[in-house]
Amino acid sequence: MRCCSCDRCYILPKILCITSSFPQFREDYAGSFVYALAKDLSECNDFDIDVLTPHTPNSQPEETWSKVRVFRYRYWWPLSGETLCSQGSALVNLKQGLHQKLKLFPLIFFQLLNGMFLQIKYRYDVIHCHWLLPQGLIGLVIAKIFKLPIIVTIHGGDVFRLNGWLFKVIKRLVVSNVSFITVNSSATKKAVNTLVQNQKNIQLIPMGVSAPVAVSEDRKSEIREKYAVGEGPLLLFLGRLVEEKGVGDFLHAVKILVQQNISVKALIVGEGQDRDRFENLSKSLELENVVKFVGGVPPARVYDYYSAADIFIGPSKISDDGWIEGQGLTFIEAMFSGTPVVATDLGGIADTITNLETGVLVPGSCPEKIADAVKMLLQDKSLYESISIKAKSCVEAKFSRKVSAVSFASLINDCLALVNKM
Repeated sequence: MRCCSCDRCYILPKILCITSSFPQFREDYAGSFVYALAKDLSECNDFDIDVLTPHTPNSQPEETWSKVRVFRYRYWWPLSGETLCSQGSALVNLKQGLHQKLKLFPLIFFQLLNGMFLQIKYRYDVIHCHWLLPQGLIGLVIAKIFKLPIIVTIHGGDVFRLNGWLFKVIKRLVVSNVSFITVNSSATKKAVNTLVQNQKNIQLIPMGVSAPVAVSEDRKSEIREKYAVGEGPLLLFLGRLVEEKGVGDFLHAVKILVQQNISVKALIVGEGQDRDRFENLSKSLELENVVKFVGGVPPARVYDYYSAADIFIGPSKISDDGWIEGQGLTFIEAMFSGTPVVATDLGGIADTITNLETGVLVPGSCPEKIADAVKMLLQDKSLYESISIKAKSCVEAKFSRKVSAVSFASLINDCLALVNKM
């Protein structure tokens, strides 16, 4: 393959990953799946991976994690204002007001500018963009100028949201002109096919999750004792604390169980733009002694909480602007840990969970059904154990990081085969 004249001269194929969501620091959970894929591709499949992502107040402008070099570009001054991509979702942050919307154009402009600069300097062989907008459009411009193959990975929110006519025109333009599209579920694929019918360049490649680390009984007991769980069942929510993740429904389901004299405890793990609102809701429901807000935890520690919990609840819902869960990595992580999952039957969740086999599916926005599912699992130990075993086997076979990396490596090699034809 081509090489450059700098001191980082390799014969390995060079891949530029363009993304808006990436961990601010190594222990950051937000965007960690993007880093995990880049790391797996660089370590196991002989690719030289660089990542271009927006700068944040708590991140370094350039650093190398494992074999992945990360470039973080400035887009706003002062530094403290670079918050559009904080907490894992620029689209959610845009709802916070005009002060965030004003940052969108410079974020796009400087990502394009820095992407072109990096391409001139390092001469990448393939562009890989996470999210259809704006990264897919940015990558497409770079790919057309430098005659490169490009992969755009669609995670769901980028195709379910932004449905104005102009956004639809741009999304169709990107989908129709890139080399390959990957989607994380059949629901996401259906949404893409709604944009552009009979598109031939779409591949369904779910994002993978890390294999669970062994969690000692002492560590499980430590978590349960810290949050005063006692012997009663522990319910867990882990994810971004935003409306569409269904945290409110989780709290209302817990309230129903408490009213029915079921001595549950609950942990809410994660950070998000709506945390204060949910903490206030918990207080108004008089759940201060039942529900504990843990905050964010490093990716390496999430399995401690999955393992300590008795049931994981993922009550995702359809948002006002059309967002729906594209895949749901936290559901898959919980399943991999052997913790039974109660989830809403929406979006890409059904690709992972088969009702009463690898989890329990309930209607969206229905706390009563969540409470009923929890009671069923607590009362039927045979079903509980069966779901735990089957779910773990399912994830290991279909949704591990290794399986995902092998599929993406094959697709990148298909792109490299196109290089010689350009």
